Amino acid sequence: MRFRNFVRKLLVPKTGIYILLGTVIMFLTFFTDDNALEIAISGIASIFIGIGVNNFTESETHVKDAAANLKKIESAIKILAFTKNKVNNTEMLFKENLDKTVAQQQLAELGDFLSLSIEQLELHK
Repeated sequence: MRFRNFVRKLLVPKTGIYILLGTVIMFLTFFTDDNALEIAISGIASIFIGIGVNNFTESETHVKDAAANLKKIESAIKILAFTKNKVNNTEMLFKENLDKTVAQQQLAELGDFLSLSIEQLELHK
């Protein structure tokens, strides 16, 4: 499975063409006896290979970043769901006219959860 994924990423035109072009340019060094020219050709080839490798790793980095952002969003959703539950509980306490100190404590906790949710979502920007 990993090998198939590797080959699929390698065959993407913005990856494979640059690596193939760099390799072909590298083979041009066999046709010269001039050391300076060989070094220049190798330098040009390494630029193309480097571009191809950078494009190859770009997609993997994108997938990891997307997974990290998804975890942050899921965390914010859980906090907001818990906050909604707290709001419902506090509303019930006010309707029943029961202990006001408990309701005030829940409102304070509600403010803390909302602040935490805001922080989580701002990290996602």
